[in-house]
Amino acid sequence: MADQADTWSLVFDHCARDEKGMYAVPALALVSKYYRAVSTEARRGAAQFVTPYDAVITFVPNGRTRVPVSFYGGVHFASARFGEGLSIIRDASTGQMFAVSHPPAHHTGAHTPDGKRIEEYVVNRMFPLARLAQLLSGHESNPFLRLASLNPYRMPSRFWFRNVPLATGNTVKNGIYGVMTKNQMRSTSWTGEPGPLEVHYEDFISQRLVRSGGPGMTIGLGGFVLSTTENSHKRASNWHSVVSLDEYSSWCGPDCAVLTNDNLHPDDFHVHVLCRALGHNCDPVVAEGPGWLVSLLTHGDPELPTKLIGYSCAVNNDDEIAAMCELARERRRKAEMAKARPYHPIHNPTGYMPTKKRGMAQRAKRSAAVVAQARMQQAGMEPLTPAPKRAAIEIDLTDDEPAEAAPPRDETIGPERRRTRHSAVPPEPDRVLTAAEAMENFYAYVMSL
Repeated sequence: MADQADTWSLVFDHCARDEKGMYAVPALALVSKYYRAVSTEARRGAAQFVTPYDAVITFVPNGRTRVPVSFYGGVHFASARFGEGLSIIRDASTGQMFAVSHPPAHHTGAHTPDGKRIEEYVVNRMFPLARLAQLLSGHESNPFLRLASLNPYRMPSRFWFRNVPLATGNTVKNGIYGVMTKNQMRSTSWTGEPGPLEVHYEDFISQRLVRSGGPGMTIGLGGFVLSTTENSHKRASNWHSVVSLDEYSSWCGPDCAVLTNDNLHPDDFHVHVLCRALGHNCDPVVAEGPGWLVSLLTHGDPELPTKLIGYSCAVNNDDEIAAMCELARERRRKAEMAKARPYHPIHNPTGYMPTKKRGMAQRAKRSAAVVAQARMQQAGMEPLTPAPKRAAIEIDLTDDEPAEAAPPRDETIGPERRRTRHSAVPPEPDRVLTAAEAMENFYAYVMSL
C-alpha cells in the first residue's frame, strides 16, 4: 500500500481552517482528537502539515505529563512585537496546543536559516483553551460563560460608560484599564518542582477601556486586556499586571513576523484577532470544538440570525441573543436525550424513535393466588369457590361421659399421615385425585393463606 501521509496532510490542512481560510484553534483541536484513530499514515500526515501555531517547546517532565516552560514560535497576541502578552503554541509532533502568558522575549543567540534572530519566551501562566473559546469566540450559548456585555454600564444616548469596575496594574502604563472580572477562569503555573501545578483564580481577560474627557470610560484601541495576579506573601498586597492585546495585529514564527490576514472580510471589522483565532469565523459545528461549548447559531429558527457579525451577532438586542442561546441549548438537550432512547431493530431500524417512557419500570411481583388463577383460566377451568373454613374444635375435659374409643386402624394402609391445618378434606388412600380435584385443593390452599 502506498504511503498516504502527504494526502492526509492536505486533508488536515483544509480541515484546520475556518470559512475565511485562516487556521482556527477549535478546528486544530478536532484534527488532533480524531486523526490518531484513522491510520498510521494519518498520524504522520497530521505531524507534517505546517501551521502558524507551530512552536519549538521546551518541556519538563511532571509525573506522567509534561509542562511547557519556554518556547519560540507560535502566534503572539500583544500590544507590541516581542512584548509581554498571550501566545497560542502547538507541538507539531503530537498536535497538543497551549495558551500561555509570557513576559517580553529575550534573544537566544541563535538565528533562523534566513539569518533572523530567534526570540524565546518564558512561560508564565497556562490558560485552558476551552475556556478562552467560551469567552471570546462569540459562539457560546451560556450567558454566564461568555464575556460579559458592557450594556448595563452604557449611558443612554452616549457612547461612554460609567461606574465600571476597573482592573489596573500596580504600575499603570499608557492608560491601560480593563473591566474587572473575578473568578472568570483558572490558570496554572509551574512551581519548579514535580507535583500539582499552582492554580490561580484571579486572572481574567476583559475589554479595554480608556478615560474620556468626561466622568466616564470609552472602549479604546486594543480590544482586550489580560490581567494576571502574583500572590505575594511578603508584601501587604498582591502584584497585579494588566497587559493590552492589540486588536488587529499578531505575530508568529521564531522571529515574530507579522501575521497578516489577506482574506479579512468587512464583517470582521472590530473583531479581535484572538476571537478569530478561537473560531469566530468557523462553522458552528467546528466552533464547538471537541465538546467545548454549544454554539448559539445552532438555534434552528429561520427568523433569527445565522452568522456572527462583530463579537456578538447581527443584532444588538440582548434579549434576542438570549433567545438564540436558549433555543440552542434546548435543541442540544433534545439531541442528547434522543441518543439515550432505546434502539429497536424492528420498529426503528434506521434510528431512534421518540418514546414517552425511557427505560423499563420494574413490575411488582405477583401474588401466588393471581398466578394460580391465571393458570386455571389458561387451562379452561373456572375458578372454584374456596372451601369454607372449619370451626374451632371444642374439647370437653370433664369426666361426666366416657370418651368414645377411636376406631381400629387398618395396619395395611401404612403409617398414619399427619393432617395439616390447611387440608380441607383428607384424601382417600386408595383413590387417585383427578386434575380438577387437585387444582381445587390447591386453589383452596392458596386462598386460605
